[in-house]
Amino acid sequence: MRTLIEATADGWWYSSLISHNPNTRIVAFHTLPPHPSVKTARRSQGFLERLHDTSSHISTIITKWDYVLQKGYPRCTAAGSSHLDKVCSATEHWAAVGDAALAFDPLSSQGIMTALEMGIYVGLQLALHFKAEVTGGDFEQHIEEAYMSVRTRYEKSRAYYYTIVNRFPGETFWETVGGVKYLAIRDS
Repeated sequence: MRTLIEATADGWWYSSLISHNPNTRIVAFHTLPPHPSVKTARRSQGFLERLHDTSSHISTIITKWDYVLQKGYPRCTAAGSSHLDKVCSATEHWAAVGDAALAFDPLSSQGIMTALEMGIYVGLQLALHFKAEVTGGDFEQHIEEAYMSVRTRYEKSRAYYYTIVNRFPGETFWETVGGVKYLAIRDS
């Protein structure tokens, strides 16, 4: 009945119950695009084999409750972090919020809360702009600075949490975050 996240040497598994009638569960595998596991995980049989070979908790749930993989190939999509270089324009009358402005690695569990918080913040800045209490340039600067602050904190935390995983020494996935090598980051 729970959402589970399970770390493995070559990435991590995510699973959550999405329907009770009929019981339907989503299972996702996250790794780096060039990782050798990607090739096998793109086919149904390879996906299931990788699940049962590398996962213990999620594999047990799938087996115990007799879940059956839907027909077809597993869907593959990017799930990394991304951001817009420009998140708003006062002169063109637009502002991006949520994943449209700043998307997070799903392991961080930051997406929904940040989208809500930034939606509120952008809404307040828009209200001030429409009341002429904030000029267009100030509006853009406030929004850009807020997103940059969120992004900087997130990237620092993401690097830290990936580097403290020590169960899988020498494994590319855990030593590499989004294709960039990281060293442990500490506040000075």
